[in-house]
Amino acid sequence: MGILEIDHIIPKAVGGTDDEENLWLASRLCNTFKGIQTHGQDPVTNRNTS
Repeated sequence: MGILEIDHIIPKAVGGTDDEENLWLASRLCNTFKGIQTHGQDPVTNRNTS
């Protein structure tokens, strides 16, 4: 596993904060892939999530 970095769950670019509740650890690859996305797709149900 690579080095982890702090990531914003809700990106600052779309109104997220630096509050602890909005931070988590992610690999650089995951963090870069996520970018400013705030939604995803559930792989089990194929439904969009927020």
